[in-house]
Amino acid sequence: VTVVLTLVSIVCGSVCQMPSGATGTCVEIDKCNNLPLLTQPLFSQEEVAYLTSQISACSVSTDETKMVCCNQEDIHTNRSEPTVFVSTQCLNGPADPPQSETTSFGAFIDIHDPTQNLSNRCFGSLIDAEYVLTSAHCVYETPSDSITVYINARNVTKRENGSISAGGDPSHVEYVFIHPVYTPDELGYDIALLRLKKAVQLSSSDSPQPICIPTSQKHYESENHILYSFGWASNAEDVLSDIRQVVMLKKISLPHCVIIGGELEVRSEVLTSSNGTNPICSFRIDDDNLVQGYTGAPLMYRKNGAWFLRGVLGVPWDKENRQNSRKVNRVLWTSVQYHAKWIEHFLHPKDTHSGGFVKT
Repeated sequence: VTVVLTLVSIVCGSVCQMPSGATGTCVEIDKCNNLPLLTQPLFSQEEVAYLTSQISACSVSTDETKMVCCNQEDIHTNRSEPTVFVSTQCLNGPADPPQSETTSFGAFIDIHDPTQNLSNRCFGSLIDAEYVLTSAHCVYETPSDSITVYINARNVTKRENGSISAGGDPSHVEYVFIHPVYTPDELGYDIALLRLKKAVQLSSSDSPQPICIPTSQKHYESENHILYSFGWASNAEDVLSDIRQVVMLKKISLPHCVIIGGELEVRSEVLTSSNGTNPICSFRIDDDNLVQGYTGAPLMYRKNGAWFLRGVLGVPWDKENRQNSRKVNRVLWTSVQYHAKWIEHFLHPKDTHSGGFVKT
């Protein structure tokens, strides 16, 4: 028996049913007031389940948009912007980053071992015509010639020889740069850069656009309650998806990260210090499952129509609770801003001092 699942496209403004049974309207999630889960530091499982139901009531066929079923009286059309001017200068680009409805900077990273007919998958973000940012543990001790990058990939197909096709032209890697302080199985510095052999064409109208790394701390601290990530992850049955999936997350403080949803195996002071690298902890709010199989994926947010990079997926927690769990699943991200100077060494080599970098 073959079962075909069809996603029904729900447009903004469509009528929906609230978890309470009342009639609501589908709107973008940042246009719905009275969502305390997105702003308050502490929350309950019931609040998580309620918001998940609101999102499920407005499922969409596109992977770039998240909508929520909102009471009519809670809908507002104009978001309140900070009164203080916040610079949008990008470490890796112009002062005004391009506005985009799509995440064309997304990269599928295929690591292929032809001797064993096996492929591993990771993800990353195009931050420059020549560089893709990912996690160090994804490509640690991996020869550059075994890595293929697909920029703006969508659907993934596995060939008979075990290799992967992810749409578009494959990009081959010239060098792998691992942060020099990174140590496997230790917290902190889990970040890497892949330098492509051939620069990505960015000039045409349909070209992928690098994601902006903002240089201003105020930009990060402004009203960015909703964060996103994407990848070709495994589902509850641990089966890898061939279609890119977007997830929505909420940032929580490191002290709350340690205690919420059950104690972590790591001690509070170890997680909070993380070798002084200021990691980011989040939990997924549009599903109960942990973000599995998103290694190297971006933690990002939208502001004024543009995408901004906040972190890179490092270590998932709650491994014992991945399936069939009601606990909040936490994910630890490497802070991109903390490592901005290291990234800048590569993007603007003439403007910075050279240092000891690991390349393969």
